[in-house]
Amino acid sequence: MTVSINTASAKITVTNNAVPRVFIGERSVFCHLTHGFHSGRDLQQNDSAFSAIGRVHVLFSRATDTLDGWEFGFVQLARANDISFYYAGRKRDRGSIVIRAHRLPAMTHNPVLDGHREHSPWTTPQLGRFTPALPRVSTWTHDHPTVMVGRTLSNSTTNRKNYLFRIVDSRDFWTVFRALSPARIVTDLAHYRFRLRHDVTFAWRDNDPVVTSMNSTFYISEQMTGAPSEARLQALLADPYSPGPHFNDVVTGAILASRDSGQTPNRTDNAAWFANVPRGFYQ
Repeated sequence: MTVSINTASAKITVTNNAVPRVFIGERSVFCHLTHGFHSGRDLQQNDSAFSAIGRVHVLFSRATDTLDGWEFGFVQLARANDISFYYAGRKRDRGSIVIRAHRLPAMTHNPVLDGHREHSPWTTPQLGRFTPALPRVSTWTHDHPTVMVGRTLSNSTTNRKNYLFRIVDSRDFWTVFRALSPARIVTDLAHYRFRLRHDVTFAWRDNDPVVTSMNSTFYISEQMTGAPSEARLQALLADPYSPGPHFNDVVTGAILASRDSGQTPNRTDNAAWFANVPRGFYQ
């Protein structure tokens, strides 16, 4: 049996409905991508904000050839560039806090595989991952990155409650369309890159945060041939099948560790406001 892939025919089509937005909850603030976001659900149940379909042609040397043992799908890598949360007290002398979750020691792996342990390294479950409509094979993926930030924190220096002032959440993702033969030979057919940056500031009115500025962006690149060229990404792609951390777990762990760790490189509790906290921040 001989099955070959026409790599030149590989094509990724992206459907993008993502628009960065903010939702103010009772205890937390959520940065999301609007389409598929459901404020009444657990964050893990959000629908996709954007999706992609990968298509490629396969060639059989004999009429009896099949795709038994082959897998097609998407593998995604992610890097946290800046995950920082800033808080300020009601008054200048009640202090300020900065959380920098993207730094060591809280951020243990970066970049890292982005997926789910249940069907790692693929972004989607095995059932229905790809569809053969020979000579074409198609597969799909989707995503909706979000971040949840607590509205308040207690300042350990002033022993006063501090209030959310700014969220910065900057991440890069690489989504790779790949084929895996029964002999476990990988062919990376094409990929795209998307970049997400939430940058939101708040003031407080009547004990609730209100958005005062939002400089958030979301970008998806055109399709590129093969796999990403960056050496650290190549290393992850070379053996993503061994057990290891996943991006959502790493980021969630880093945020919680930074928040709870006290005075470390990941958290700083100051005795006064940051210089850019405006007068009248809390009214």
